[in-house]
Amino acid sequence: VMPPGSPAFFSLESVAAFVPEGCVVLQTASCEVLDQLKAQNKHTEVTEEEARQVVAERMYNRSLPLFRRMIEQGQVRVT
Repeated sequence: VMPPGSPAFFSLESVAAFVPEGCVVLQTASCEVLDQLKAQNKHTEVTEEEARQVVAERMYNRSLPLFRRMIEQGQVRVT
């Protein structure tokens, strides 16, 4: 997952500023997060869906205000 302050977040914020009615689909690789979750939950099976949810939450928490609003309005999908 992109670190806070990553230039990609500023690019996403520009999308939100200039195409506020648009929709965004972000394709991610949740394998790093999946490995982290498996290490934390040694006795519990962790699914890829749970890892994708963690990725989406981290992206929301690190997003800038306009892009965050797009997420809240359902204009962003994380796959």
